[in-house]
Amino acid sequence: MKDILCILIVLGSITSRAQSEYSKYIAPDSSQHRFYVRHKDGGDEKIHYLGVVRKQNGDTSYFVFAVFLRVQAAIVMHGHSTVIFLNKKYKEVESYDVNLPENLPFRLKGHYLYFKYQDEVANKKKTFKFQIQGKLPEILCYSPTECT
Repeated sequence: MKDILCILIVLGSITSRAQSEYSKYIAPDSSQHRFYVRHKDGGDEKIHYLGVVRKQNGDTSYFVFAVFLRVQAAIVMHGHSTVIFLNKKYKEVESYDVNLPENLPFRLKGHYLYFKYQDEVANKKKTFKFQIQGKLPEILCYSPTECT
């Protein structure tokens, strides 16, 4: 009986490590929700669950998050702006560092991520759509001229 209990504990810990910490923010009605998390070390996270990218047959391909993480480094806070993709098993399969929080997407609709950017020629704020197809791209573009 002790052996079975030990095996269950080990399997449970392996399974919990396989899932992303962001999976707890996924719920059927939580699309477009924002979450704020304070960390014990003084840092914090702004988590924006954008929604689901689905295959043509309706199956889930990816859950998508825009995350701004701040970490305490000595007396200065350092920020990290990341677009994170989880697969249908809630495991992180890809993340893209987009440098600044203003480069994070603000919406996911269908297979498109929507980003706001400054058009230098027209001197106007515009919206850029980046398509997420079946396979995740090697680079993610957040404006017509900037990619990561």
